[in-house]
Amino acid sequence: MDFRLVSTPDQLAHAGAQLLDLGSGPLAVDTERAGTYRYNDRAFLIQVRRAGAGTFLIDPVDHPREVRALGARLAPIPWLLHAGQTDLPSLVEVGWTPTSFLDTQLAAALLGHRQLGLAGLVQWYTGTVLTKNRGQEDWSRRPLPEQWLRYAALDVEYLLPLHDILADQLQRANRWEWYLQECNHALHTHGHGLPEPQWQRMKGLSSLRSARSRAIARALFETRTRLARQADLPPEAVLHSKDIAYIAARPAESRERLREVLSRLSAQVGPPRLRQRNGRRRALLRRHGEELRRALATALTLPDDELPSFTGATPIAGTPAPDQQHGYPDIRTWDRDYPEAARCYTALTESLGHCAEHLDLDPALLLSTKDRRGIAWRWGQQWSAQTGPDAAWPAQSADPIGDVEELLGVLAQQRGVRPWQIDLILDATIPSVLA
Repeated sequence: MDFRLVSTPDQLAHAGAQLLDLGSGPLAVDTERAGTYRYNDRAFLIQVRRAGAGTFLIDPVDHPREVRALGARLAPIPWLLHAGQTDLPSLVEVGWTPTSFLDTQLAAALLGHRQLGLAGLVQWYTGTVLTKNRGQEDWSRRPLPEQWLRYAALDVEYLLPLHDILADQLQRANRWEWYLQECNHALHTHGHGLPEPQWQRMKGLSSLRSARSRAIARALFETRTRLARQADLPPEAVLHSKDIAYIAARPAESRERLREVLSRLSAQVGPPRLRQRNGRRRALLRRHGEELRRALATALTLPDDELPSFTGATPIAGTPAPDQQHGYPDIRTWDRDYPEAARCYTALTESLGHCAEHLDLDPALLLSTKDRRGIAWRWGQQWSAQTGPDAAWPAQSADPIGDVEELLGVLAQQRGVRPWQIDLILDATIPSVLA
C-alpha cells in the first residue's frame, strides 16, 4: 500500500496538484483525532485518496494556513467519507469544508445494514479484513509511527470501491435519491466547526436542585473550560463533570468537597496510555487550582438576583421553557392530558414500524423518536386549534385526506424531515390518523 506523508508547504502544494490534475471521481477523506488527549476533537491527520492520484496523509499541525488553502482547492470535488457526522466538524475546524458530500455509512444504512462500521462493511462486500485497533491512540503525537500511518491509510484505501458497490445497489433498489437527500442533510447538519462546551449541557446538571448549586456548577465548569483550552487538555480530564456536580450538590460543603476532588485528581496516575495526559493535568492543577477555588468562592457569595434561573429543569438559551425542554410536555402525560397528540404519536410509531419492516430498514431512518414526538405534539396543538371540544375535524372536512396530508407534511418539513421520508410517512400514516 503506497501513501505519501505531506507536512511541508511544498508537499501540500504538490499533493493538491496531483489530486486535482491526475485524479478523477470523488475524494475519499478520513481523519484521525485526539479528543481523549486534547481540548477538542480537531483533526491531527487527514487522509485523502483519489483514483489516479493515490493516497496522501496530510499533517495539519505545523502549517495551518497552507492546509486551509489545500482544503479550499479540494472543496469543489465531491468528498466521500464514512460516518461523516464525526469527521465533518473536525475537518471544518482546520478549514476543510466540502461543497458536496457522500457517505458509505449512510449508503449502507439505506440498504438495510444494521452493523455500519467500515471494517465490517469492507469484509462483507470484499472479504478483506481490516484491523481497526489504533483509533484511540494519541494522534497529536509527533512523529507518528510508521505502523500508525499505514493503519490510517487503510481507511481511505477501501472507501472508493466500497462506495461503488453500495451506489450500484442503491440505484437498483431505487433508493439513490433517498441517499443524496440524506447526504445533503448530513452536510447541512454537521458541516460546522466543533462546538464549545456549554455549562447548561453539563452531564449531571439536572440533579442539582437549587439555583446556588447551579451557580457553583457554572463557575467551576467555565473555569475548567478556560484552563483546559489554555493547556490543550480535554475538559473532562481537567475536572470531571460528575465531580463538579458532586461539589455543587451541597453548597455548604462545597469548599471541602473541592479540596477532596483536587487532592484525588492530583494523585491519580491512570492507565499507561493516559499517564502523560494525566501528568499534564496534575501540573495544571498545581499551577491553577487556586483559580477553581476562587471561582467557587465567587459563586458562593453571588447575590440572589445574579443566580442562574431555575425552575426545576435545565435552562438552555434558545430552547423551549424549562418544563418543556423538547418543545412539549413529558410524553408520559399525553394519554391523559393530550389525547390527540398521543393518538398521532401512536399512529406514527406503529405505521412507520410496519413500513420499516417492509423496507427492511431501521425505523429511525424513516423518522427519529424526537421527530415523531415533535410532529405528534404539533399535530395535537393544531387539532385543538381547529376543533372545539365537540368538533370532528378532519373527518367532517370536505377533503379530510388532503387536509391531513398537508398538515403532516408541513409539520415534518418544519423539523427538517427529508422529502423521501415525508412521502413514506404520509403513505403509511394517514389511514391510521384518520381511523
